[in-house]
Amino acid sequence: MSLISVATAACPSITLGHQAFLKETTTSVIAPLVYDLHILDQDQRKIGKIHSKIFKLSSTMVLSDTDGQVVATAKARYLSWGSHISFYNCEDKLIGKVIENSVKRRVLSGESSQTYNVEGSEEELLAQVSKLDTKVLRGIPLIKDAFHAIGLFKTSNFQMKSVTKDKGEVMDAQATREFADGWRDDWKINYSNHTTDLKKLMFLFLPAYRTRMDSVLSPENSQELGKKTKLYEEIYQD
Repeated sequence: MSLISVATAACPSITLGHQAFLKETTTSVIAPLVYDLHILDQDQRKIGKIHSKIFKLSSTMVLSDTDGQVVATAKARYLSWGSHISFYNCEDKLIGKVIENSVKRRVLSGESSQTYNVEGSEEELLAQVSKLDTKVLRGIPLIKDAFHAIGLFKTSNFQMKSVTKDKGEVMDAQATREFADGWRDDWKINYSNHTTDLKKLMFLFLPAYRTRMDSVLSPENSQELGKKTKLYEEIYQD
């Protein structure tokens, strides 16, 4: 299935089947202020890329095909990540939104559970997304000691569900991330047969935003720890 239906005939498209992968680029891993991920299909072939542009109070992510042509764009307020993300096609036409409807973002136990409404361009409810972060400190003592207090380096899990007339609540998509491969951030995304192209597209951006947030706070330089701790607290304030 392609994403042509969520844009226009004039817009480029990529094909998302039953499974996709997001893999952080090497540049994103080592370079400050670069948060890019390759999009791979179920056969691990590159079919696109998500590039992050950061401004003072907002974050824009651009999804492009292998030729660098814009397929869709997601825009979110920087200091309220996840609370309101708007999606636009290549002609900058609004095609949907993801809006947080949970109140508490982070609890002292080290887990964070949030829920979101997935809406179409007419504000109709298409699905709901739940996110759970579980603290998993990496096996390097220095990093474990330095970041224990602020709880970085967690596994993350996104689930998108919708309600149908005949089957009731059904699973649309799942995204999981593990840190077993080291510093690079990799996500595995599974889509159900009935998941629409629009919901596939919007769900694809959520792991990308999660990676961007953690990359902002990764320890490239220990002298920046104080600044990043402060930024972390601002981003996750209620």
